[in-house]
Amino acid sequence: MNAKHTASPWYTANTGNHQGLVISEHDGGNVAVAYNGEADANLIAAAPELLDMLRELVKAAYDQVPREEDMEEIWPELYEACGKAERLIAKAEGGQE
Repeated sequence: MNAKHTASPWYTANTGNHQGLVISEHDGGNVAVAYNGEADANLIAAAPELLDMLRELVKAAYDQVPREEDMEEIWPELYEACGKAERLIAKAEGGQE
């Protein structure tokens, strides 16, 4: 499953009752309500940009060392980090972690 998230960017708005709203800048629709206020709302609002950056980092790593076997041998920490990143990307897209 490759779930499409609400178009980004997202921004936050404080409701005044210890809740934070996450709103799509694209259409003004509510994306989420954070019941722990502004801190959680800010994290949620940054999620699409974080996901995009994670994709870019993984791509850049594989562009530098195109063969996974070489990356695993040359830079095992980067290979492990890319694997974790790919699992998180899949999870964010509605797949398995």
